[in-house]
Amino acid sequence: MESKNGGLLADHDRGKYDSSQVHAMIAETDQIQKTGVYRPNIWKYDRIEALRNEYADEKYERMLGKLIGEVQGLLSNTADTWEKLELLDNMEKLGLTYLFEHEIKKVLDTLVSNNNLNLDGEKDLYNTALFFTVLHMFADLVDNTHSDMKAMLKLFEASHLAFEGENILDRANLISRNYLKSIGSSAEDASLANVTRSLKDPYNIWYNVKTQIRFHGKNTNSSSHLLNLARYNFNMIQATHQKEVKELLRWDGEQNEKLSAGMNICLQTLYDTIKNIASEIEDVYGWNSVSPHLQKAWTTFCQSMLKEARWFNTKYTPSLKEHTDNGRNSSSGPLLSLHIFFALVTKTEPNQVIELLQCTAKHQHNVALIFRLCNDLGNYAVEIERSDASSSIQCIMQEQGVSEEVARDQIKHMIANAWKKINYQCQTQSPLLQPYLKYSANIARVAHVVYHNGDGVSNADGMTRNQVMDLLSEPLLLT
Repeated sequence: MESKNGGLLADHDRGKYDSSQVHAMIAETDQIQKTGVYRPNIWKYDRIEALRNEYADEKYERMLGKLIGEVQGLLSNTADTWEKLELLDNMEKLGLTYLFEHEIKKVLDTLVSNNNLNLDGEKDLYNTALFFTVLHMFADLVDNTHSDMKAMLKLFEASHLAFEGENILDRANLISRNYLKSIGSSAEDASLANVTRSLKDPYNIWYNVKTQIRFHGKNTNSSSHLLNLARYNFNMIQATHQKEVKELLRWDGEQNEKLSAGMNICLQTLYDTIKNIASEIEDVYGWNSVSPHLQKAWTTFCQSMLKEARWFNTKYTPSLKEHTDNGRNSSSGPLLSLHIFFALVTKTEPNQVIELLQCTAKHQHNVALIFRLCNDLGNYAVEIERSDASSSIQCIMQEQGVSEEVARDQIKHMIANAWKKINYQCQTQSPLLQPYLKYSANIARVAHVVYHNGDGVSNADGMTRNQVMDLLSEPLLLT
């Protein structure tokens, strides 16, 4: 049975609001809806439709298979333990680990079972950090500010995989960060660029694949087999993404044609879309309980947006706790995470799905918190300019009587702590949840990228536009 607002309310919420209350909520939203100074959309339909990529052809599938075989041989024939660990580390950075999950597991199982890495005796900072990065284990991190840049960069990367309470890695992060900041122009141009990128965005070190491919292409010690596979793999995935973007754009155009100025029409379209998504998942996996969960998540999201609109209309500055509790939902993080969950985990038994969903609550909480806080850091200047709703920066400044700089530092510390919790959850949850945990954590990584240089959504010119076009429209040159 659909509710009169287009069915947006979940079954357990029906009865809480009668039709007059729902329409009053809609009217209130209309009255307090503010008009911000937003730039026009730069993503033109014709530009997206014009994207072409030859790497969707079957002949590249065959070439990819050949290159995969070459890298499998390289992995098997690499005898030196540290060279093998470095090879695994490079495979992760180049976005190739999903192609070699069986082989990588075999290598790691052998290393752990043989216990043949004498890290205490090695006293090599780079190898220690490398070992920790690959296995998330370490023995003796050495305080050595005189180590070379390569070692310090690896230590810096490893420190971002810390759990809560791993204070030695907090210290390692401080030492390596200060060292990398101090090297200035003393490093080679390519290496310095890699250090600069890592310092600016440490949580996306392993996910800036195209940049990593270019960097490794300039390194004479890089494996040509690995690089060729990485280039082919990137171009073929890019072709897939282009196809998906075109389909999404066509769908968006169809939905816009259905919309009118009436809020009820918008809600009905949203409701129909949610039902279609749920039906597709239920048809594939034979489970009929997706729709109520999605309806509940969308209801929570809309209610959180309405609360922020009320705060804005009454000029109310919430406490930091109020802001983050509500802001996690309004960030859309939990909503996105839930869609990912049902797309990846519903191959399991129905009763097990509910149990697994309950296990994701803390992970969703931290992913959404990072999403909200990154948004606040990036958007604060433009939100002040257009007198927008309060952000965590403003909440902290008012609550604690501190400067903007102090508030920003506190938020960065909150983000770092949330990542430690995500790291722990990714290592300790059920194997059935691992695909979900990996992909939902990418929501937080996307937030770092989009808001790193300001508001990358409402003002997508400049760096954001360049990043998107570089990833979607420009294949890598093959050698």
